[in-house]
Amino acid sequence: MKETGIICSGNHPKLILDDLKTMTRRTRGLEKINECPDDWKLWYGEQGKNVRNGWLRLCKADMQPVDIKCPYGQVGDRLWVMETWSVTKEWNDIPPSLLNQFLDIHYKDGSFTHEIHAFFEQGKWRPSIHMPRWASRIERIITLLRVERLRAISEADAKAEGGYSIEEFIELFLRLNHLPKDVNPWNWVIGW
Repeated sequence: MKETGIICSGNHPKLILDDLKTMTRRTRGLEKINECPDDWKLWYGEQGKNVRNGWLRLCKADMQPVDIKCPYGQVGDRLWVMETWSVTKEWNDIPPSLLNQFLDIHYKDGSFTHEIHAFFEQGKWRPSIHMPRWASRIERIITLLRVERLRAISEADAKAEGGYSIEEFIELFLRLNHLPKDVNPWNWVIGW
């Protein structure tokens, strides 16, 4: 079983913990395809079943099909959430790689690993990209994996992304990924 860390920002870790977010969309691994997304078509697979064993096949006119492996794994693999975190102030200057798993962790939503934390002063916030595996409190098993264009999202999927409407989710996705408002990129759709 493969384990992959995924960065979650804002209130998304809390939404996952509350089972209000059961799906995520990511463009990693599809960057070359998304340079000209309209040029590409799915080579095989019906809607919702177009990724096999973690592999996607797309084709472009006058070209051989292109196989792309999902960087997040396949159905049955594990995702662990990387989120903004901190340790107590006395450990501020220690790099994440040198911290150990016996420390108490503060999470941006106000949670912490042990009640004793209430007696210690919280340290500086550390970006999610630097969260070590042992500090993660959220893991999920991939139960759904497909690829689709962003604007093909259904109302049910927008809700599974954290309770959004289609329009709200598309706007959020484009903002978080620093994309122009008029694009329609391919993205991995991952559910748990």
